[in-house]
Amino acid sequence: MTTAHAPHTDMLLPAGPLFEVAGLTDGWSFRAARLDARWDALGRDLTADELPPSGTRVAKRTREIIAGHILARDLMAEAGLDPRPLLRGPDRAPVWPRGFTGSITHTDGIIAAAFGPRHLGTIGIDIEAPAQLNPAMDARIRCHGEEGDVISLFVAKEAVFKAQFPRTGAMLAHHDVRIARTGDAFTADINGKRSMAQGCLRETAEWITGVCIVPTK
Repeated sequence: MTTAHAPHTDMLLPAGPLFEVAGLTDGWSFRAARLDARWDALGRDLTADELPPSGTRVAKRTREIIAGHILARDLMAEAGLDPRPLLRGPDRAPVWPRGFTGSITHTDGIIAAAFGPRHLGTIGIDIEAPAQLNPAMDARIRCHGEEGDVISLFVAKEAVFKAQFPRTGAMLAHHDVRIARTGDAFTADINGKRSMAQGCLRETAEWITGVCIVPTK
């Protein structure tokens, strides 16, 4: 398989300020890029198994898949791996190369991917645009007594969901995870039990990002 065509330089964004945290993400690699129509042409580099069936494709979702898979391939190449498709398992989670793991996230206008060796643990990343959520959303996301603005809680919990899934296969609800913050750093209790999950939140004018690591025991 040939290496995927790289996105134009002006499509890429600095991923470090969004996700890299000294002492937490050491050894992990990240890519981030803007989403625009130029990704569509790069879809020819993906295999049919990586894309949704032609009859079910939605342009926006297909573009997100193309961008996420190409960013992931870039990270694999950086790690010295041969180019390969990023397929999905029966649970629809990405099947990463043996000995490695990663995470992909997107919101309107941006896509990001994380990748690293499995001996470091498992990783989850999330990115959202700052927004006001209605009171019903707050009640659905926030545990009783949980502190912090609701969009940051949402981002942190989504990162936790993704980080723990490769280990447990558990599909969690927002009330299953309680976030405790100290500044930008956070820890998570899952279903009332202290977990090993550790994370960090970052906020820019455009996005709120979260990264969570569940280290190898």
